[in-house]
Amino acid sequence: MGKAPYENTFLRERIAKAAALQRSGHILAAGDKDGFYALPLPYFRDTPGLVRSRYPADYECPWGTFKYDTGAYAYIFTPTGTELPSGWDAYPLTTPLQALPAKVYPERVVIQYQTQRITLDLETQGQSEHTLLNLVNEALIQDRQPFMVWKLEWAEETELDVIRISNESAMIFASGAVWSPDDQQLVAALAVSSSRELLQAIKATLANNSNKSYLTVRSTSGGAYLKGAKRGFAHASSSLSKVNAQGTAIALLHPLAGNPQEEAADHFYVVAAAGESLPDKFGERLALAVPWPTRPEWSAHLLAAGQEAELVQPLPTAGVDFSAAVRVVKDMFAWQEVISAGLKSGAISL
Repeated sequence: MGKAPYENTFLRERIAKAAALQRSGHILAAGDKDGFYALPLPYFRDTPGLVRSRYPADYECPWGTFKYDTGAYAYIFTPTGTELPSGWDAYPLTTPLQALPAKVYPERVVIQYQTQRITLDLETQGQSEHTLLNLVNEALIQDRQPFMVWKLEWAEETELDVIRISNESAMIFASGAVWSPDDQQLVAALAVSSSRELLQAIKATLANNSNKSYLTVRSTSGGAYLKGAKRGFAHASSSLSKVNAQGTAIALLHPLAGNPQEEAADHFYVVAAAGESLPDKFGERLALAVPWPTRPEWSAHLLAAGQEAELVQPLPTAGVDFSAAVRVVKDMFAWQEVISAGLKSGAISL
């Protein structure tokens, strides 16, 4: 039996109260910069021109007033105009905070947030549960993520993913893989083999033009039967002799995971490696794929709205090398409707 989860229910309830205020249209500022009461919000004391005020406000500044909320341990900011203090636009002010669980592995903590799998490289051995939870949330606050972790779950040894990629005659092992079930395509993989011949056999199947040639991906988190892309994958390989080991490591990337302007297909893939932002990368690729002007700050909204419009489909991932991936339809008229709807609702603005 594995180690019991560590939970901070007080933190979960406090985040829920803060999220309820945000959903009601309130703008929040953090009541504490560090420690137990910190939130991924601008720290109210960093506001220029801050002075104590009279009831019903606790503080005021040139942009508005602050009133402390005891449930959320945060300040409700009431603006006096349309402008916010400098730097506040970098924080998730309008996205309701979420309390999420995290999975603890040796030397890393993994968090699933919407379509993103976020991996934090942390020393998890020998830490108290309380200290480790604080380290995780401090990292999230510094990265200005719209969520915090309230629960730590320790991974069982059997959960450490072993990914096998094979055809009828060869098999290699991968530390990370992404695939598209609808297209039956391998999208990305980081793999290793003791034999270059095995790697060549797998690469040949990936580029095969025959509908009778299949590849299988198997992992503890799932698997699939895949077909060849009928063309070569982008790849980079390196000998493991540099680290005193035998074999070759290879990174594989589907042709449709590159620049969508260079491909005639009606869809493309976006793959975020561990540590990369899927919304940012998605926004960059969408700007290349459709003729309509977009802005980088629209990326998170368009990613979510694209899923609602069935233009964006999250893809399954295995291992820890890829945080998230999506399949994106190139329908420019459908994307025009999504962008127009966002502008009309005020979710995005020029």
